[in-house]
Amino acid sequence: MSTPPSAELERHIGRRLRAARKEKGWSMELLGEAIAVSYQQVSRFEKGEHRISAGQLYTLAAYLHRPVSWFFQGYQNTQDGLINPSSVVGEQQAQYYSETNTELSQRLNNVLSRMTTQQRRSLADFLESL
Repeated sequence: MSTPPSAELERHIGRRLRAARKEKGWSMELLGEAIAVSYQQVSRFEKGEHRISAGQLYTLAAYLHRPVSWFFQGYQNTQDGLINPSSVVGEQQAQYYSETNTELSQRLNNVLSRMTTQQRRSLADFLESL
């Protein structure tokens, strides 16, 4: 029996999530705190075992400084008729977004890495209040 197209998409998104997290040098625990899930749940997301909700994907994209469409780039599945968002958004636009936020991402990552868990939670609460 073949794998359902949605399962392949979940694995693809999970691989992209893992790549972005590792690029930042962040732990699964730190990433889980951003969306209020355990590191075990982040692991399941990265393996494609569990679906990431639209809200969680949106929050992850913001936290990782990526457009939501970045998680779909490279996904090719013509059997299910899905449109590859990278063809709609364009690789160049996504690359520009990523490059223009690299310096800011590095600065934020440096600050976050020096903060305690409680300080990160307080910062997240403050940012959400804005």
